[in-house]
Amino acid sequence: MNVTVDESQRQLVLLALAKLSLERPGFEWALGEVARAFNGVTMYNQFKELHTPVKFEIPEASITLTLQEFRMLDEYSMTMPTGTRIGKRWRRLVEHEGAAVWLMGEYAAAANRKEDVGIIVKWYRVVLSDPREMVKLTRQVRRDFFCSCGAACSEEEYKKHVEMGHDQGETLYNGGDTR
Repeated sequence: MNVTVDESQRQLVLLALAKLSLERPGFEWALGEVARAFNGVTMYNQFKELHTPVKFEIPEASITLTLQEFRMLDEYSMTMPTGTRIGKRWRRLVEHEGAAVWLMGEYAAAANRKEDVGIIVKWYRVVLSDPREMVKLTRQVRRDFFCSCGAACSEEEYKKHVEMGHDQGETLYNGGDTR
């Protein structure tokens, strides 16, 4: 049987397979084979890593951006961006040792072409060209609340999201005011 799906549907299937593999480890091999049938083993593994409850390793490599360049990056703190084209960049907020850390992800060509689509994710720590802006940005971010729908909200907006059922009443990140 053949089924035709577009790229966004393929990625949703791979995400669902990855989440299921974490909930039901006994199905790992079979789910991996389904991911292979969707030509998405690398993305399947990255989705599993994304949803594995372990500390996010902060990369050694860093990239210096202006505040404007940083703000132009789309934010994907809870998901991976669709459209896996080489050179696509985005930002992600992670918590590391109690502090908010901004990372930049970038789709890049895999050195080993044996991977399913030849694309990997490279991660960089974000350093702003003006250190004063980084302090302001961190203060602003640490007051944000993140709910499971992936939105960065004020406390009031977050409560509305909880009422709408986007979360079970827990913040994924609430660093509080750092002033």
